[in-house]
Amino acid sequence: MKVAIAGAGVAGRFLRRLMTRENSLIGENEIHIYDIGNQTACRINPCGWMAPSRYFDQLMKIAELDPALYILQKHGKVEMGGKVFDAEVQTINKPTLLNDLWNPQDIIYGSPAINKYDRVIDCTGTQRAFLPPLPHDTVMSCVQLRGRPHEGQTPYPVIKFVNLGYAWAFPLGDFLHGCGCHIGCCSLLDKPMQELQKTGFLNLMATHECGCAGGRVRLAGPRLSEPFFNNLHQDHEVWGCGESIGCVSPMIGEGIIPAMECACRLIENWNSADDYATAVMRQFDWMNRESMVMQHLLHGDPLSATEALTLADSASRFGAKIGLSEALDMIRMIL
Repeated sequence: MKVAIAGAGVAGRFLRRLMTRENSLIGENEIHIYDIGNQTACRINPCGWMAPSRYFDQLMKIAELDPALYILQKHGKVEMGGKVFDAEVQTINKPTLLNDLWNPQDIIYGSPAINKYDRVIDCTGTQRAFLPPLPHDTVMSCVQLRGRPHEGQTPYPVIKFVNLGYAWAFPLGDFLHGCGCHIGCCSLLDKPMQELQKTGFLNLMATHECGCAGGRVRLAGPRLSEPFFNNLHQDHEVWGCGESIGCVSPMIGEGIIPAMECACRLIENWNSADDYATAVMRQFDWMNRESMVMQHLLHGDPLSATEALTLADSASRFGAKIGLSEALDMIRMIL
């Protein structure tokens, strides 16, 4: 089979790496990986992120990489909505991880011609460039900055809820030979920089080194991101993977781990589109519950204890134990 992977982010490069190691599952294939590139200073958008420790370590072992090589800083606490919780999270060096997952020199810059391939795997995130448009798609605008902090930088990740969104400040440890921090904001108001300014996070930075504006995060979840496939009964076919089929947390934007988990499910179900769709829905049912909460927020519907429990369950992925009343308070901050 001749295969093109469209998109060289985490989903695309992780998938490409697995495909070289899983011939017993997918057979021998001719594989090309494509990307359109970007104009940020570090060539990555976003450039650094937070990941749950236990999931990241497991997935690095699957990729046959040492997780310690990518950990900028481990954190035993996280602040959400003004309260500090015990947690098991870490900030990672995403640019280095991407380069190690797949050599940038082997990436073709441009778009694949679909008719030249038996299968194109759409890993283009919110662009969803090769799959049908979504009738009920919802995306948040995003702005991100990386820089050098003042001495008073917070020692652990902080998440603040803003109007119809959230903002964050993540310490990046000894990043690029000096302590760094990554801050940003996502909001449905299409003016995330204004919301970020209200948080005070910009005051953490003494200097700015990199910025990403105009980014987006998909809130639909897999349930509202179907179809996952296109042209399945013709000479070529398109399958989606990662955020292109909604595999990113609608409530807190966690996308690195889900992108790699989605790639694993694709490899396991390489020969059956229906089995792949079933596996994605089962793996990310928690995202579908989050998506329902976000849809209720968008429509101004009153939220119940069930919605608050969804946020508490999502926080547990990071090892944070949030009570029902605390979760309700956080959801009210988003309104």
